Amino acid sequence: MIVQGNRDLLNGKLAVVLNSSQSKTPCGNDPWVAATSMAVADLVESGHTIITSIGLITWELAVYLAAENESNQIVVSPYSDDENGKIIFQNTVDEFGLDGDRTAMVFVTPEMSLRKPKATWFKRDKAAITLANVLVPVSIRPGGKLENLLKTFGNEREVLSKYQIEYKKPIIRPPRYKNKPIQFNLESWDYITHWTRTHHGAWPG
Repeated sequence: MIVQGNRDLLNGKLAVVLNSSQSKTPCGNDPWVAATSMAVADLVESGHTIITSIGLITWELAVYLAAENESNQIVVSPYSDDENGKIIFQNTVDEFGLDGDRTAMVFVTPEMSLRKPKATWFKRDKAAITLANVLVPVSIRPGGKLENLLKTFGNEREVLSKYQIEYKKPIIRPPRYKNKPIQFNLESWDYITHWTRTHHGAWPG
């Protein structure tokens, strides 16, 4: 196992907070965000090191929350080290404002045949769960990969379900309006006009 940072953190009380895929535009009052925030705060208070990751909003929220609660954390990297492990570790510490002495990074190295980023997601999730002593499901998609991993490893570890909420499928694609193209019947138009894509649901906040 390739580790950068404070390797001693691997010997502590390790907990991982688990969320299936969520909306790409989360708000602070989303139920999964609130439940995740509460779970991380309580786990830190009880002396746990939080296992986190990068590359998805659900995992990166845990990185932020662990840092805000001044917790030790182990970041499972879905990226191969490729002799750049120190660079990836330092970039993550810098980008998230982490304390390098309170952070370790464990690398999940993909097989040679797995070149796409999504190919490492399952390995990342499995690595995070197998490292943990305590599994904390929050918003888990029924029949999804995380639920299957919980069923596989749940009997071997403590599962803390007090923060779990009902999973709601995120709206990923915005609606497609069928409006006719807008035409400007003007002799002149002295403004730069920029059209944006539609947004799925209300704007955050």
